[in-house]
Amino acid sequence: MVNSMVLFQSVSLEMTNRAGMALAQSLQDHPLYEWVQVRAGRAPGDADGAGVNMAHVDVESRFLALQDREAAVQQLACEVSAIARCCA
Repeated sequence: MVNSMVLFQSVSLEMTNRAGMALAQSLQDHPLYEWVQVRAGRAPGDADGAGVNMAHVDVESRFLALQDREAAVQQLACEVSAIARCCA
């Protein structure tokens, strides 16, 4: 599952990385997710370049999550909301 995390426009790359790492750590030992990867920043020549306030969050679901995808996505949304409240 690939998600985009977009913070306010004036947010720095460092803050985007911190928010991404907080989300990754909150999902690290969750039984629904195998692994989480956060990618932020720009690369030279990147045709898909986005601002430093945006990150891609890749989440690999476990078989348990695939049995009830709607519940797994809802759980992920709850985790993202919790991180958003903490970082605000």
